[in-house]
Amino acid sequence: MPYGEIALYLVIAPQNPVTTQIDGVEMISLSGLLASGAVTAASYNAGAIRLTPAVDSNVNLFKDNYLLSSNYNLLDYTSRTKYIAANKENGEWVYTTESVSNDGGIFRMILDVYKTYGKGTYKVKFDYKASASSFFVGIGVDHSETKYIQSVSGASSTEWKTVTLTFKLTDTPTDVEQMALWFWTSNGNTISLKNISMTKTS
Repeated sequence: MPYGEIALYLVIAPQNPVTTQIDGVEMISLSGLLASGAVTAASYNAGAIRLTPAVDSNVNLFKDNYLLSSNYNLLDYTSRTKYIAANKENGEWVYTTESVSNDGGIFRMILDVYKTYGKGTYKVKFDYKASASSFFVGIGVDHSETKYIQSVSGASSTEWKTVTLTFKLTDTPTDVEQMALWFWTSNGNTISLKNISMTKTS
């Protein structure tokens, strides 16, 4: 396998990986990848390679600037979210959303993360400000927004607060067509978020 492409998806750096050059491309075998400690399982079947990366509970699985969206962008949900705004404050991206009358908020698609790292216990950590006394954080599966859901109580704050939530995800990754991490509120309230991370602990 092309080692450079595989390495982009690894959480734990391979230790002393044994590679070889083929036509100028650095390659690594499945057995070599397993021996490096960067993956816990590797298999080849019917032309497909399946890898299970080893994880570090301190490493954020989001490798980009969140790719957050608002359900306001979906025609069916225009009655839910008034807007989503992204601003850089003191070098950090801050995302703010205001709901309308029904539940509205911010979501980030995470199926790519789940298909890579699989079932297990995940921690979601973030900083927030909120106008409501409570708001919800959930992981929706295949259009079921409340498959996994938790409430952040006593939330109202004009100062930044940090929250860490734990989700035990049990769905078979190959059976899931859509998965999203949600933050939502209602009744004209606002949420501001920054420093969102997702780690796998077991």
